[in-house]
Amino acid sequence: MSLPVDKALRKAQSHIKVGELAEAEKLYKQVLAKFPKNKKAIQGYQKLKVEITSKGSSCSEPSQKQIDEVVRGGPVCSTTLQPV
Repeated sequence: MSLPVDKALRKAQSHIKVGELAEAEKLYKQVLAKFPKNKKAIQGYQKLKVEITSKGSSCSEPSQKQIDEVVRGGPVCSTTLQPV
């Protein structure tokens, strides 16, 4: 992991705010791989998993990034938006 722990956790929160849950999950997993007892990472990851579960993959809103890709006509990889 190239980011300091606090910066990685802040970045994960930023990803969550814009609906980029996979990116946030990746950062939490990176932090927890090196620091498995980090309370902030554990709590953030648990909250993220609850959010992912409550949204469900078939009815989740697309992220702004996905919307921008559709508008530009680029590929989209999501369960809710299929053009690739």
